[in-house]
Amino acid sequence: MGSPKYAYWSDNLVPDATPAWVSPAVEDSDYPLSKLHDGDPAWPCRTAQTSARLVLDFGTAVLQALVAVIHHNFDAALACSWQAHTADSWGAPDYSGAFTVGAASADNYRPDLWQAPGVTKRYGSLNVSGTNSATLALGQLFVGSALRSFFRGLTVGHDEGADVGVSENITDGGTSFRIKKGFRLDMLQGTFVGSRAETEEIIELFLALAGSAEPLLLIPDDTVAYCALTLLDRRSIRRQTLDGDVYQVQVNFRQLSRGLTY
Repeated sequence: MGSPKYAYWSDNLVPDATPAWVSPAVEDSDYPLSKLHDGDPAWPCRTAQTSARLVLDFGTAVLQALVAVIHHNFDAALACSWQAHTADSWGAPDYSGAFTVGAASADNYRPDLWQAPGVTKRYGSLNVSGTNSATLALGQLFVGSALRSFFRGLTVGHDEGADVGVSENITDGGTSFRIKKGFRLDMLQGTFVGSRAETEEIIELFLALAGSAEPLLLIPDDTVAYCALTLLDRRSIRRQTLDGDVYQVQVNFRQLSRGLTY
């Protein structure tokens, strides 16, 4: 298992770039490219094609430390990659890294994608060279100037389960009927173990982050091709005593694109 990584929303270079669909894709005017970086993956940008290239001009050479594709409708195993080059020419880019697109879950959730190019180039491009089953949609594109590490050994995992509550009602005739009100739970949960002083420092850090309305791009495990655009839930930061001066802090990250479907 690797270690969790993250990036602040302010690390995103896309808002200052000039994006364009090319080869030969055109923008869907109802779903414009301005939706690429507004922090709301529920309203994506779209093109009318099932294969396309999206090119971003950053104006000058910038460090593309991290690239993430949030809330997409890409088919499993679709051929797509991030490329970076010194010029807007893509025959032989200086960098090309393939994304691993996993299968959708039972509720049609498609895992978000990421990679760490770590190159300094003026241009970047999302190249969907395969043919998707539907016209391409993209909720958010994140090109980060930094890939950050949590300090003091925080681990991040999934907290999964289900609420299977049932509501029982009695009709005027005395007949009983029940209504199922269950739902799936899927949340990312961070855990840290340390002294009281160390855990206090962690709590203060997360309280400060949770006070921000801006999302946090979270990579739970840097050896796995999965990331999530999240908000910290300040209501669920908890500290438990394990033994003597050993404490455990847990914090939940709410996934902004979880539950969204196409």
